[in-house]
Amino acid sequence: MWSWYTSDIRTLVIMRRFVSLTLILAFCSGIAASAARNDRGIVRMDTTAVPFLKKGDVLFGGTAAGSSYELDDFGMAVVSDVSAMGYRLSFKPDVLFGVSDNLAFGISAVYSRTRLDLESASIGAGDVSLDVMEYRNLEHNYGGALMLRRYLPVGRSGRLALYVDGSLQFTGGEGKMTDRQGDETVGTYGRRYNLSIGVNPGLSVFVSDRLVLSGGLGIAGVGYRWTDQSHNQVWSGERKGVTCSYMLDFLSLSIGLYCCF
Repeated sequence: MWSWYTSDIRTLVIMRRFVSLTLILAFCSGIAASAARNDRGIVRMDTTAVPFLKKGDVLFGGTAAGSSYELDDFGMAVVSDVSAMGYRLSFKPDVLFGVSDNLAFGISAVYSRTRLDLESASIGAGDVSLDVMEYRNLEHNYGGALMLRRYLPVGRSGRLALYVDGSLQFTGGEGKMTDRQGDETVGTYGRRYNLSIGVNPGLSVFVSDRLVLSGGLGIAGVGYRWTDQSHNQVWSGERKGVTCSYMLDFLSLSIGLYCCF
């Protein structure tokens, strides 16, 4: 009788352990299934997806932009009788090297030129008025930048990807301003320098096997700017400032075209 009782206890212990193990396995399976259903594709990478940029690939291209305007007796709010013309040109060639799949290191050059010729303008608010005659401004900037770009492929084809890059940029430039005051013309010459760090998200797509179209926005940046000026080659002055921005600015949209080698 004692042996039967002992055997029955052992059977109950084995059954209890079996039931407990079954419940633990069911619980773990439920957690795994829930994680698979709630996976957003961010933490777990799809190893079967084709990388957008492979290790060893080179992207060469850049962005270019230009605009011009002309005003003839234009007026708005407190400004009237504006006659002016001007333009702005900018070029930014880039070279990106694939240091690993979907990760690229790049260098770029920066050049921009701005010109404004203001023949006349009147500003009036109540009893206060101001007239500007023959104001000229010419400025050009040049420099370079280092960037690190991370691509996040969309889908498995490797033709479309989101990206975000961080850049360190330094630019320097020269500018001169002239203004007629009565019978005299006065002028100011200045040298400008700017050191900035920026974060730029964007979207890239292969429109052919080798051609890549990219669009990006500048949303965050920190910069330090200083200017040295000379007025009429007699007086001198300087200006320094720090800028910090975090905003979605669609005016900073840039479109670039690249060739992949």
